[in-house]
Amino acid sequence: MNRRIKMIGMDLDGTLLTNKKELPPYTRSVLKKAIDAGIEVVVASGRPYNGVPKELKEFEGIRYAVTSNGGRIVEIGTGEALKEILIPQDKAEEILHIFENYDTIPELHCHGQSYLTIGQLPELKEMIQSPYEMQYILNSRQMVSSLWEILEANPGGLDKVRAFFKSKEEQRKARERILQLGGVEVVSSVEEDLEVNAAGVDKGKGMCALGEELGIKPEEILVFGDNENDCEMLRMCGIGVAMENAIDAAKEAADLIAGSNEEEGVAHMIDQLVFGEEE
Repeated sequence: MNRRIKMIGMDLDGTLLTNKKELPPYTRSVLKKAIDAGIEVVVASGRPYNGVPKELKEFEGIRYAVTSNGGRIVEIGTGEALKEILIPQDKAEEILHIFENYDTIPELHCHGQSYLTIGQLPELKEMIQSPYEMQYILNSRQMVSSLWEILEANPGGLDKVRAFFKSKEEQRKARERILQLGGVEVVSSVEEDLEVNAAGVDKGKGMCALGEELGIKPEEILVFGDNENDCEMLRMCGIGVAMENAIDAAKEAADLIAGSNEEEGVAHMIDQLVFGEEE
């Protein structure tokens, strides 16, 4: 076994999970083998904590989740945040105002929960093509009458502000306006969205901060991802692996390319790099 790897961080959608949002048997067996070998296996997702699949929360030996792109690091056993870096309430208000100037469907992540306006659900169903993605959203979002009520009820700040866009041009314009605010990080996790975190928040810093807490160096961390919100993680950690289905920017940030999420590329690469069982 490669003793240099002490932690493995995995994005979920388009990476660890199949397009049907499933965790296949072979992948489960490889994760268990890594955990049994003493490796810390960590969820590293743009999802809020409540969006992490129950199957992974209950997976014996998976103890931590880096969620909302690193905005909230959670100890799974207790559900408590080990670290949170929040968008200040006034900044979140500015971001939400910008999103509402365009044809968008915004949502808020707060204390590990995601909120979506119930009146926009029919629009979202028209926009999201994958029935599996839509089912995940329905299962993980709390529907509310107004996002402004959620924002006003949380003066301490939010984990993340996100919006789905119907127009690529409006998405580009909104990104420019939000970046001009300063004090934020803006990335995408799917083609049609923008995700806004507080300045200095990304999965790479989240993984390294958790590693430091556990006495694990960045060079001892293996990570997997497929999209823009994975790029810093792929660059910062010891071995960054992009999926075959990843966007070009993620592949450029990575050290290696694995098979696609549909081919269980994460599991095959762990077997190859950690256990030397594949060529």
